[in-house]
Amino acid sequence: MSSFFRASLSALLVAALLLIPTLAPAHPGHDEEQVAQNPALLAAVVALGGGSEHFSGAAFRRALGAPSSNEEQTLRTSVGTTTVDRFDDVFTYVVLDGLGTMKRSGKPLPAPSSTDAKAVAVALYQAGLHDGTFDVERLFDALFSPAVHSHAMVAVGRKFGQPGETAYHVVFARLVQDVAKQ
Repeated sequence: MSSFFRASLSALLVAALLLIPTLAPAHPGHDEEQVAQNPALLAAVVALGGGSEHFSGAAFRRALGAPSSNEEQTLRTSVGTTTVDRFDDVFTYVVLDGLGTMKRSGKPLPAPSSTDAKAVAVALYQAGLHDGTFDVERLFDALFSPAVHSHAMVAVGRKFGQPGETAYHVVFARLVQDVAKQ
């Protein structure tokens, strides 16, 4: 009887531990303040990445981190080539998915706020600031809206797994911060 009780208790604990991540908020710290979407900034990202019909995360990343700044090498050295390449795929997917969601809900993409890479990097950095600290989650909310961002995170998790989610966050945060502060 004692071994049955221990096995049952162990099974219950394992089940509870498996559920905890599902019950935790996807973006802790953001519940108290909703971030308004900035569609003109998203349009600037899309323009730098090749436009809404041919958007590429790699093209966006290269346009934002101008070749003269050596950002490509800095990123690949700091986070790894695999992570940068994974970001290119994931970011392409997220932007195209976000644009599709906007289109289905009747929200056309406006004119870009700018197509100057440095101005876009600074605007992205500013959009991510929260209490004086850069927060990539806040930036994603500003680009895509909190609802579309949440949808994207679920979709990225399903399609690319944890490595895709990590690449999406780490590379974008590093890229924006590096270029905005140059």
